[in-house]
Amino acid sequence: MRLAECTDDTEVQGGFNFSPGKAVTVLELVDAIQQLMGCKHLAPIHQNAAQGEIYSQYLDSSRAHRLLNWQPEFTLEQGLAETIDWYRDYLTKTGKL
Repeated sequence: MRLAECTDDTEVQGGFNFSPGKAVTVLELVDAIQQLMGCKHLAPIHQNAAQGEIYSQYLDSSRAHRLLNWQPEFTLEQGLAETIDWYRDYLTKTGKL
């Protein structure tokens, strides 16, 4: 809402990242999703075959915090849990689960 309220402010115009505020590796994200879904027995295949990729990157939400006074209301795990619950409910209701 704050972003929508500031559309005429030239300092606020441009891109924003919204993140939990800490770097998370892909493997940490996979592990968190598996823990929340109760499927710890799945082992990700880590090929390390990409060429020309940025070795390490993450979303920096400091601009959103500074200009919009934004901060996350949920931890990454809370957001993932709500997303998983939503998809389970939706897929159950639509008969796809």
